[in-house]
Amino acid sequence: MEELTAATLDWSGVDKPIAVTNVDILAAMAETDPNESKGARTRYVEFGGHEYPLKHVVERALVRAGGPETSTFHSDRAEDLVEELGFEAVRRDG
Repeated sequence: MEELTAATLDWSGVDKPIAVTNVDILAAMAETDPNESKGARTRYVEFGGHEYPLKHVVERALVRAGGPETSTFHSDRAEDLVEELGFEAVRRDG
């Protein structure tokens, strides 16, 4: 990953869309222990040989990008977001 990329996430209850960058995702993964599921059962973002809980990483990246502490968004949108930013979203059998 050599360049800064950004994607926008919109969700209900928030007045403006939040621009999330690949750096926000990397920072969220850096503060997340890949050995803790954080409630994830089937969806993860893979990076550096580790799988991180998808929604947890996206939620932390949104906060880093200036979004609210609590947000609601669908897992499919979180998956789309990380893939738009150049990461691989993976699904495991639950």
